[in-house]
Amino acid sequence: SLTDARLSRIDKFMAEILYDENTGGKYGNTHIALGAAYRECLKGKPNPEWKAADWQKHGFNNSVVHSDVISTTDRTVTATLQNGKEKVIYKKGKFTI
Repeated sequence: SLTDARLSRIDKFMAEILYDENTGGKYGNTHIALGAAYRECLKGKPNPEWKAADWQKHGFNNSVVHSDVISTTDRTVTATLQNGKEKVIYKKGKFTI
């Protein structure tokens, strides 16, 4: 995820990941979660008969861990659009679109 520095009221780390993953600061925040995927994020209704292999086929992994990695350094994020063009969408802690 990317946090826009203009939108976050959290400006220091609090040693609580649910807050820290949304820290704003000068350059906003980038955070990535490693580990278990949340099945609640599936669009639509899951089949109640799905087994682990069915979830994996839909891009959901199973893991005993879920850890977040957070960075507040300056970064530029460039998206590649469907037509192949590139567009800067995040720079200096702010969304540009």
